[in-house]
Amino acid sequence: KCAAVVAGAIDVAGSPLVEQLAGGGLEVTSWSRVPTGSGLGTSSILAACLVAAFRAARDEAYALDDAARGELVDATLAVEAELTTGGGWQDQVGGIYGGFKLATSSTGLPVRVETRLLEPPPDFLAGRLVLVYTGTARLAKDLLERVLKGWRDRAPGVVDTVAALVRGADRAATAIANGDAVALGEELDAYWVLKQKMAAGAEPDRVRAMIESVRDRVHGAALCGAGGGGFLVLIAKAADDVPSLRAAFGTLACD
Repeated sequence: KCAAVVAGAIDVAGSPLVEQLAGGGLEVTSWSRVPTGSGLGTSSILAACLVAAFRAARDEAYALDDAARGELVDATLAVEAELTTGGGWQDQVGGIYGGFKLATSSTGLPVRVETRLLEPPPDFLAGRLVLVYTGTARLAKDLLERVLKGWRDRAPGVVDTVAALVRGADRAATAIANGDAVALGEELDAYWVLKQKMAAGAEPDRVRAMIESVRDRVHGAALCGAGGGGFLVLIAKAADDVPSLRAAFGTLACD
């Protein structure tokens, strides 16, 4: 419903809904094979898909060019504001723009997101970027609320940690452009340490044990999303090493 409003398919200040839909309605069916609390940003990506679908249904000339993609990032943020689910713009950027990218926003309102697509060497990370389900789902809202409260209160170390995350993203983008998997793995590890400073409880004991069990086989590891559960992302040292990684996890990992 929120996506329909943001997309302009329904005017909440207009005539009664029965009149607006007098010419017929629109049935939307969605599904996902990803578990709830995956950390993969699927709720934001779904919202973006819905807004784009509504707009395409209303305007057959609608196309996702660069300008439309940027506007869709903003529209998805508006949907999540209507839903009061919290979050930012990073998840929809990941889904709207394919491949490796570096997204930034400057201070001030309204928020303006700039997304730069990165161009790594051919087959960079082919067979070495691995997702592992931890078996633990965690909704992001609670963690996000604690992080935002720490930022608003200017809690000790929070501002410095945010600045360090920004610098790390720039270094990671350079590693991707250079095709340097080792450097990218180091930045992924550093990112995860910083994320844990931002949100206590982001790394449950089970996840810590999983990372340690494959430490000698990966360049870097971190939980996706706000942390606490969901999917673990690994940069494996060897391509197509999933069987060995699965064996190392033993009974800790889920299919």
